[in-house]
Amino acid sequence: MLFRLLRAKIHAVIALALLLSVVFGANPRRVAAHRDENHLGAFKFIFICDSHVGYGPGNRNLEKAASLIRTLSLSLVIAGGDLTERGLPGEYGLFSESLKDTKLLYAVPGNHDTRWKGKPEFRSLFGAGYRSFDYGGYHFVLLDTSLEGQPDAVLSRAQLAWLEQDLMWVLPDTPVLVFSHHPLGQGAVENEEAALSMLRRRMVACYVSGHGHTESVTALDGVPSLYDAGILEGSMLLFDVKGGTVAVKSVALDTGATRPLLSVTGAAFPEPLLVRASVQGAEIGVRVNARPGERISIKIGGQQRVDAGQGSTYTEVLAEGLEPGTHAIKVEARQDVWLLRSGSTQVTIEGGQAWPVWRNDLGESVLWPVASDGGTAYIAGERGFLYAVDLASGRITWKANLGAAPSGGPVIANNLVLCPTARGYVIALEKQSGTFAWATAGLEMPYGTPAAAAGKVFIPCGQTVVAVDAATGKRLWTYDTGAQTATAITADGGRVFVGAYDGRLLCLSEGGTLLWQQVVETSFYYAPVFSAPTVGGGLVVVSTPLYTKGTGHTLHAFSILDGAKAWSLNAGTTLSGVLPVEIGFLAATAVGKTVLIQQGKVTADGVMPRYYGGVLCAGRGLARIAGEQAAYGVDSRGYVFRASWAVDRPEIQSIYSLGNNCYTSPVAVGRDIVVADVAGHVMRLRFQTGTSSGR
Repeated sequence: MLFRLLRAKIHAVIALALLLSVVFGANPRRVAAHRDENHLGAFKFIFICDSHVGYGPGNRNLEKAASLIRTLSLSLVIAGGDLTERGLPGEYGLFSESLKDTKLLYAVPGNHDTRWKGKPEFRSLFGAGYRSFDYGGYHFVLLDTSLEGQPDAVLSRAQLAWLEQDLMWVLPDTPVLVFSHHPLGQGAVENEEAALSMLRRRMVACYVSGHGHTESVTALDGVPSLYDAGILEGSMLLFDVKGGTVAVKSVALDTGATRPLLSVTGAAFPEPLLVRASVQGAEIGVRVNARPGERISIKIGGQQRVDAGQGSTYTEVLAEGLEPGTHAIKVEARQDVWLLRSGSTQVTIEGGQAWPVWRNDLGESVLWPVASDGGTAYIAGERGFLYAVDLASGRITWKANLGAAPSGGPVIANNLVLCPTARGYVIALEKQSGTFAWATAGLEMPYGTPAAAAGKVFIPCGQTVVAVDAATGKRLWTYDTGAQTATAITADGGRVFVGAYDGRLLCLSEGGTLLWQQVVETSFYYAPVFSAPTVGGGLVVVSTPLYTKGTGHTLHAFSILDGAKAWSLNAGTTLSGVLPVEIGFLAATAVGKTVLIQQGKVTADGVMPRYYGGVLCAGRGLARIAGEQAAYGVDSRGYVFRASWAVDRPEIQSIYSLGNNCYTSPVAVGRDIVVADVAGHVMRLRFQTGTSSGR
C-alpha cells in the first residue's frame, strides 16, 4: 500500500509538471472562457469515488471521508462510481447512511455498482445514472459509463442523445466540468468518441474520473484530466472554485492533510481534430487537420494503431484483412505522451462472406437477450419500449411502452410475450398486436430473463423464484432461494434451473420444490450470474464470470437427474452460456477464443484471426444454423464470427463488422442470423455458403 501511494504521488508530480508545460504552454490555441469572473461564483465541493462499501477497508475509509466532509464548508459532493462493492441493497444503505448529512449529493454509478444487480437500487436512491446541473456559473455534466450486467464501459444511445440536447442549452462561454467513473480519452469507454465530439464544442475546464485506484493528472484535448485514487486508497479531491479558477487538492483521509494537485484558469476550447476517410481499392485514405509538432496515430477497427508520423495530414492504410461492414477510424494527435486532440469517423467495406439483408434502427440501446418465434423478433430497448420486428422484412410491426426500463430480456409464452421491468412488474403483451394482456403485482424486483414452459413463466425476483400462470399472470408459487438469484432462468425437461449469488445452482421442479442444489463457486463474484444454465446431453452447464487463479473454474457441468458433478474446467473466462452440439459443447470466451468441450475436456480450440473483444453477453453467446456444423456469434466489439467444428480444431473466422458494440446473442433465422447492438441497430445477416475461406 505504501509503495502504491508513493508511486501515485510521484506520478502526480511528474504529470503536473508536464501538463503545465505541454498543455498550457505549447498549445497556443487554448482559449480562456470569456465570461466575466463576476458571473462565476466562489464555492467548494468534494469528489469521492471507489469507496467499495461492503468491503471492510472501504467501509472504514468512507466513515473517515464523511467525518472530514462534515468539517468542510461545502456546496455539494459528487460521488464518482464504485460506491459499493457488489451493488447490494445493504451496501447502498451503508453508503447513504454515511453521507446522510451531506447536502446536494450527486452520484454516477461504476462497474461494481451495476455489474451484478445494483442499477435499479442506484436509480431508487440517486435517480438517473447521468445528469447535469448548473452551479456558480459552471455547468456540471455527470456521465454514466457503466453497463448493466456487463464488465464493459459504454455510453448508451439514450445517454448520448440526452448529452447532445443538454449541451445545446449551454452558452458557449460557460465553463463545463465533466465527471465519470471510467476515464474518458483513454479507450476505457468503448464509444467515448461520440461524447467527446460533443464536449469539444463547449468550454470544458476539467475532466474528472476514478476507477483506476491511482491518482494522476493527464490531458484530454488540451484539457486537464484528473484521476482520483479513491476512498479505498485513502484519498478524495477538494475543488476550490473562485471565479474563473478551479484549484484542486488531494485530501488524505487518515490525516486530513491536503496537497495541491492542479490549478486551472478558464476553460479549453480546442480546435477539433477533423477526420475524413474513404475506401480506395485496397487502401483507406485518412485525412486530418494535423498541426506541426503533433504526432498522428490511426486505429481502424480492431487493428493496432498505425503511426502516421509527425504533422502528417494524409495517410493511406491497407484495408486488406478487414471484414465487410462498418469500421470505426480513430485518430489521435499527441505531443510526447500527452493526448492533445482526437477524432473519429467510419468507413464501410463491401464484399466478403456476409452481407445485410435488411437493417433497422430502434433508436435506443439493446442490452438484453432477444426472443424469437421464427417469424418475429421481440426486442427490449433501454428506454422501456418493446419492439416486434418482422424477421422477413425488418419492419417494426408494433412498439409498446413497458412503462419502465427492462430489467431482463423478453420471453415468449404461448401467444404472449413477457418482459420484466425496473418498476417491479412483468408485463405481458399479445404477440400479434402488442396489446396489453396482464401485469404482475406485488413481486420483489424482477431482474433477469424469465423462462417459460408448460403454461408457466418462471421469474427471477430478488431472493426468490416466482412462477405465474402464463395466460393470466396469477401467481402459482414462490420459492425462496436464500440468496439473490442470477440474471436468467432455464426451464427444460420439467425442471427449472437458477443460479444464486452465494455460488449455488438450484434445480427446482415445475411445481416449486427443490430437487437438488450444488455449490458451483464459493465467492459472490464468481457465482453463475451472467448467463442462463444450458441443458444438453443429460447435463446442465453453467458459466462463472471470471477465473480465480488456483481455485476457480469457468464451466461446471452437473447431472440433470441428481446434481452429481460431471466435470469442471477453466475454458478461459467464459461469460456467456455454452452451445450444445452433437459431440459436446461449444463455448465462446471473453479472450477471443472458442473451445470445443467433450467429456469435460477441451479437445480443440480456435482463436480469432485478430482479437477484438470477447463474448460478454447474458445469453448463450452462439447461434446454431440448422444443417451446419458451425455456429455464429458476435463479440463485444461488434465483430460477427463463425466457429466450425467439422475439422480437427474449431476454425474461427471473423466475417462481418457491425460498427458498434454488441452484448446480445444472435438469433438464427433459416440460413441467416439477426443481431441487435448497443446503438439500437437491428440487422439480418446472410452468409455465403459452400466455402470456409474468410477475409
